[in-house]
Parts: sequence; structure tokens; C-alpha cells
Amino acid sequence: MTMNDKIIGIDCDDVILDLMPNWLSKYNKQFNDILVKDQINDWNVGNFVLSEAKKIFYQYIEEPDVFWTAKPIEGALEGVLALRNMGFRIVIVSAGNPFSIKQQWLKYHGFIENDKDFIQAYDKSLIKIDYLIDDKYDNVRDTFGYGILFSQPWNKKYDYNPRVNNWEEVITVIKNRENINV
Repeated sequence: MTMNDKIIGIDCDDVILDLMPNWLSKYNKQFNDILVKDQINDWNVGNFVLSEAKKIFYQYIEEPDVFWTAKPIEGALEGVLALRNMGFRIVIVSAGNPFSIKQQWLKYHGFIENDKDFIQAYDKSLIKIDYLIDDKYDNVRDTFGYGILFSQPWNKKYDYNPRVNNWEEVITVIKNRENINV
């Protein structure tokens, strides 16, 4: 297998697209709360919102503006482009895709060129990829390929290696694993 045959799957939300600030801002404004990302230490974000907000909290991420106004994670575009330049095929693997806004956002910000580089999947273990970069512990643990856990407050409780804190570390892990000296 050559490098050009290797596929890196990358989660979108909170790995490429910085979703949490917009999501929490919308919630905090409506419910006059002060919930911040660092307080969320478990995958189920709904456990951290006020009880009266639980029914509508997940509806916020169905609103296009929550995605469209989100910023990229720092260094994500440079990291994705560097991996492409090394000869890897990059596909974005994401669970939800409200109104195709994620694909539009990814194209607009230069992460994908066309829809064939976007895969919607709730069970990412079914996707045949060589690497998966994700912030959900279960996804990297169960991936078909080599899982790289992108650190976020909700996955800090897991002892997992490799864990990365930023996109520079993503590149380092993959270069080391592939013996790339570029």
C-alpha cells in the first residue's frame, strides 16, 4: 500500500469546526446560563444544561447559523492541507449533517473540494479508513484504522494514546507512525 492509498478520516465538530462556542452561546443567551466548554467533562452535553433546556438544547445544532458562523479549530486547515500534501486522502466523517450546512461550511473554508470527501456516519467503526482523528473516545477506540483522540474537555477522563492537543501534534503522530521525515 502506498501513501496515496491511505485514507485519513477526520471528525468535523470540535476537531475541524469549533462548534461548542456557538452552541453554548445560543443556549446561554436563551436560558441566562453561564455554561462554558471546560465544564463539559462527558460526551453527553445535555447533562450539563438546565433541566428546562434539555428538550430543546439539541435543536440548536439543527439551526444553520450555529454551524455557518462557527470558526475553524486553530491550525485545522493547515493540518488537513499538510496531510493532503503528504499524499493522504482526507475524508470528513461526521455523524449529523443538518441541511448539508457542514458540507457547505467545509467547502467554504477549504477543507473539502467536493461531496465525495464527506461521509455521514453515526457508527464510524464501519468506515474503512487507515486513521481516524476524532474527539469522541468511543469512535477512536472502535475505529477500523488507527485512532487519534483529539483532546476536548469531554474526553479528558480517558487514558488513551495517542491523544493530541492540537493540529501540530496530529501531524507529528502521523509522520512518526508513517516514518515521514518531511
